[in-house]
Amino acid sequence: AGGRLRVWCDGSHTEATETHEAVKSLNSMVCAVLCAFLLCVALDHMNSLLPPSIRFPISCIIFLVGVGVDLCMKSALDHIVDSETDFAVFLHGRESLSRLDPHALFLVILPPLLYESASSMPWHVLRKVLPSSLLLAGPGVLLNTAMTALVCKTFLVDSMGQSMSWKAVLVLSSVLSATDPVAVVAALRTLGCPPKLSALIEGESLLNDGSAFVVFMVFQDLAGSTAPDAEKLCPGSSPSAGCITGKFLQLALGGCLVGAFAGAVMSWWIMRARFVRGSPLELAIVLVGVYGSFFLAETLGCSGVLAV
Repeated sequence: AGGRLRVWCDGSHTEATETHEAVKSLNSMVCAVLCAFLLCVALDHMNSLLPPSIRFPISCIIFLVGVGVDLCMKSALDHIVDSETDFAVFLHGRESLSRLDPHALFLVILPPLLYESASSMPWHVLRKVLPSSLLLAGPGVLLNTAMTALVCKTFLVDSMGQSMSWKAVLVLSSVLSATDPVAVVAALRTLGCPPKLSALIEGESLLNDGSAFVVFMVFQDLAGSTAPDAEKLCPGSSPSAGCITGKFLQLALGGCLVGAFAGAVMSWWIMRARFVRGSPLELAIVLVGVYGSFFLAETLGCSGVLAV
């Protein structure tokens, strides 16, 4: 009986220690996030105090300062890795935060950002630039991919000093060809550029998800021709034109159809809830509609970005 009691106590102590460490790690991660938000707010406030003629895009400032702070924290963590001080715990929280699954961050933050960007664009301006946005989101992505591939092939080398293969270059350029123009749009708004130009760039960024993803998957299949068919966009040694077209239509048209259905349901629901409980219920319906349309489209193999 004494042996069983000792084993039970040891097990309880181990579980309590693991729980304490998990809570400690979570607290340090939350502290790191709050400090990062505090730094962003302070930088935004200081930047707003500058004259408009020399004011920088806040996203660029946050990126540069974040890189510098991260390098300093890495250097400090190497020197106090075994310390138990509060500052060391904070640094370990930053280290734990850096290992956070990027997909979780993507799924939590992206849908509301997309909805805010799409809902803030004036429809009468977007309607005028929609053909140009579609042109940039389709052929424009292909042209940007080709030009980026030429630059990467010319200037980038691998660890052996050799130029990168065309397959690797095409995969890399397909990723870089559909960058998010958040900093560009913020700079345009700060400089007071015409709303038509901002709507053109922002509309293209919202519409290029289907084409950019298909281009990336096609070049990924070409680069990994020996990979299992389950990991490919189109089964086989090389993707066919029919498969590529079908996947593009599934992503683009499927995402739009899911978004239209979710938008209609959300609009109908809000109209009925407006006379019942007011703003709190409407806000909850919008959140459910935004996240629901995104995850429903992703589950069906469509574009969640276009659905939102």
